[in-house]
Amino acid sequence: MKISLLQVILIVGYLILTYLESAGPEALQQFAGKTLLAAVVAGVIVGDITLGMAVGATMQLMALGLAHYGGAAIPDYPYGAVVGVMLAHMSGSTLETALPVAIAVAMLGSQIETIMTTLMIFFSQESKHAMEKGNFKAAYIWPVVGLFCSAVMRYSPIFLLYALGETTISNIIAAIPDAIMGTFGVMSGMIPALGMAVLLRYMDVKRYFPYLIVGFALAAFLGMSIMSVAVFGFAIAAIVYMSSSKQSAAATQEGALEDEI
Repeated sequence: MKISLLQVILIVGYLILTYLESAGPEALQQFAGKTLLAAVVAGVIVGDITLGMAVGATMQLMALGLAHYGGAAIPDYPYGAVVGVMLAHMSGSTLETALPVAIAVAMLGSQIETIMTTLMIFFSQESKHAMEKGNFKAAYIWPVVGLFCSAVMRYSPIFLLYALGETTISNIIAAIPDAIMGTFGVMSGMIPALGMAVLLRYMDVKRYFPYLIVGFALAAFLGMSIMSVAVFGFAIAAIVYMSSSKQSAAATQEGALEDEI
């Protein structure tokens, strides 16, 4: 399906805004550059929110726990998710076809991040020179200009998708051999499992293993959807929490009575 130039500008503008917010106040950083959010916004802009949620949710699983610790470059999953949504929408391809390309773009985004960070040295030096001269206004403006230029250069390649057009992209995808497309499908199917494995490493699996069995049984044997299992799990968690809260309150009250006696 065709994407207009205005839609591309809105998508690139959103990515630039999230990039700038990532260097802003901590409250904005909680929302800036989130993989799922970026994909959903791209889906809304192109008119296919279901596609955006599918691509974003799958790639969000891969982005769990990743951060720029120690200046390390990590894949730019929001960038890849947006490109995946655009690619799938323009070519009419399946999620399995779009995801491997989106992942490749995310990996490329980490290299672009390194280049842009290196170029930021120029703006940092100019800010330093302005501060040494007592021009504090210029010292503040130089880093902001650097961030904006970095964001524009970072996401400008998205316009290449618009320049190629949906016909060219569809022809390129159609020319890919079936063996490679099948491999892409297998890889895409492994991504959610990999994300869940990463998520389980953050959980106390040994302590809550019975709950995992219950969730698996509900999905595998009763055929319940993920949303139904999630609601069921929330109910169990609420019951356990309220029960433990009552026990803690009772124990505290007993301790207070013993102290009075």
